[in-house]
Amino acid sequence: MAWIYNGGLIAAGTGMDSFTLMRAFRRIVERGSLARAAEDLGLSPAGLSKQLRTLETHLGVVLLQRTTRRMSLTETGHAYYRECCRLLDELDALERGIAQQRGEVSGRLRVNAPQSLAAPALACGELQQVLPDHRYPPRFVYAVYPTARHLQPKVRTFIDFLHAELPACAGLDS
Repeated sequence: MAWIYNGGLIAAGTGMDSFTLMRAFRRIVERGSLARAAEDLGLSPAGLSKQLRTLETHLGVVLLQRTTRRMSLTETGHAYYRECCRLLDELDALERGIAQQRGEVSGRLRVNAPQSLAAPALACGELQQVLPDHRYPPRFVYAVYPTARHLQPKVRTFIDFLHAELPACAGLDS
């Protein structure tokens, strides 16, 4: 038995979203290790192991035979894995299709580059700006330091750096 709660299919008695459990199981099988799958999912191995046990308890079957050195799919685990992949792929395609209909950007974009690297790459066309009108919300920077007469040179240097690099921030007094 399962029920819908806030748009997610909840495995009865588990309090867990069935798709979340299925994605966790799929990642475990694909990575071949609880530890590697947990790292990918940003979970602890113990937390991921608990999710696997929750799924197995909910289904009433053993999906993976586990020992301290290895794990292997049971026959039922193979069948469940194939269906998980099919269902999750269909769900992902459905969500991508809906996002495209809305005309919204979807997926994860992660750019981690210093300004000194990005500016020349933008100038020569290696990188392309995709959201030119996007502006980050204002951030507030506070530099709290003792009101001693003489600041240590490294504190003074840091305050000068903040003042030079963040001139738009209010409250940075010389």
